[in-house]
Amino acid sequence: MGITYKIDTARNTFRITVSGKTDASDWISCFTEFRDDELRTDEENVLLDVRKHENVIDTGTLLSLMEMAPEHSKPIKWAFLVSRVVSVGVANMVSVHLKKKNVQVEVFEDETEAEDWLQKK
Repeated sequence: MGITYKIDTARNTFRITVSGKTDASDWISCFTEFRDDELRTDEENVLLDVRKHENVIDTGTLLSLMEMAPEHSKPIKWAFLVSRVVSVGVANMVSVHLKKKNVQVEVFEDETEAEDWLQKK
């Protein structure tokens, strides 16, 4: 349980899967690992799957993570895969902060729709 990520170079997607209960250190550790990953190109779209996440990230941690996100020269996309209404609210808050960094955020309940949206030009 916790947070795992995988970089899908064929689809140019960074997939984060969150399950169980997490805390600030789990999130910061994942984002730091990704930031330092040698496969990262800074142009990956992000698929954040929080459907099995059991708690809500606190606002302070969320803001810290948004500060860690780099500003992108080209637009990228973040797709949030959710199963709870509260996750939609968190995703909307994230979208406001990431808009400044050239990131477009959408919320989905269906994984195929999320993946299709990420691949659209």
